[in-house]
Amino acid sequence: MSLTHLRLTAAFELRRLFATRRGLLWLLAFALVWGLLLRYPILGAADLLRREDMREFFLSLSPDGLSTLYLWSSPELAIFWVAALVLYPMATIGLAADQMASDLQRGTLRFLTLRISRDSLLLGRFLGMMTIQLLMILASLAGTLGLAIYKGAALLPLLGQSTLVTLNLLLVVLPFTATMALLSLLAKSGRQAVVLATLFWLMLPLATGLLSMAWQPLEHLLLLVPGGQIKELMVMTPAAALTTGWQPLTQTLLMLVLARQTLERSSL
Repeated sequence: MSLTHLRLTAAFELRRLFATRRGLLWLLAFALVWGLLLRYPILGAADLLRREDMREFFLSLSPDGLSTLYLWSSPELAIFWVAALVLYPMATIGLAADQMASDLQRGTLRFLTLRISRDSLLLGRFLGMMTIQLLMILASLAGTLGLAIYKGAALLPLLGQSTLVTLNLLLVVLPFTATMALLSLLAKSGRQAVVLATLFWLMLPLATGLLSMAWQPLEHLLLLVPGGQIKELMVMTPAAALTTGWQPLTQTLLMLVLARQTLERSSL
């Protein structure tokens, strides 16, 4: 596996996003969605958090969960954290769905593997997708910081928490991207990979829950399902959330190993 091949493959994913019609439409949709979110839900919810009467109301509803929202350097960043934990995994499923499927069906992968190894191709595209998502996270976070500063928040505390938020969001989307790499090898198109992903995230937790009723230790298999920790992360500060980073890293490693084995056994 060559570092040069990894870099070139990852760079190709970036060019495919910024230099194709499909990629530009995706970027336009991303900008519109986050622009509307910042202008209405995030700004509105942040204004509510600033009100003392609403603070007492929220804490009376959930003193343990909602209290962490008041530990943030700005309400805008706190609301962004909750929204991003939901939206970025969903966006990853669509964005990373066609890492391999279309090329596999067209026979392009056979041509590519004449020049680079299968490992370089798989990992390079994975790294390219992660780079794209890093840019998306930074762009939406920059908009949130601008909004928070406009509302009077101090810059230095914002930058510190924003760095931790970025690291946490990257950890969250890592296993989703790796899972879509695996599913794109099993599907015939990006759309079919999205369907498989929907079935995966619906059926696997359900099946694990039913099996754990027969033998309780099986419930620990839920730790291997990407996204299982997101609900807990919503009520954590970013510093505390980093302590759970081992879970998405383990999930990512597992999915990449399965994807590698699938690619090695596939007939290109």
